[in-house]
Amino acid sequence: MRVVLRILALIAIPVGIAALVSFYADEPGLETRAREAACAREGARCHLRLARMARMPWKRAFVFTGGAGSVEVDCRHSLWLVGDYACTRESAVQF
Repeated sequence: MRVVLRILALIAIPVGIAALVSFYADEPGLETRAREAACAREGARCHLRLARMARMPWKRAFVFTGGAGSVEVDCRHSLWLVGDYACTRESAVQF
């Protein structure tokens, strides 16, 4: 029984630390990458501004607004709680 508890602790502690670091750490340039993903279809004529950003241990969610609507972008780690972020345009909402 003690062996099982030790194994669980050895798994839970690093996962908890990774979640805390992922949640509280600032990622330089992440907003820029999210903006690039949001503006991928519009190119140089894109003039979106950041309306909202949400932090979760497994991703960052951005909402950009401008012109005729808003665009949602999710930036997720390449691995579950660690690794570089990859940003994808999730949806565009027209007003």
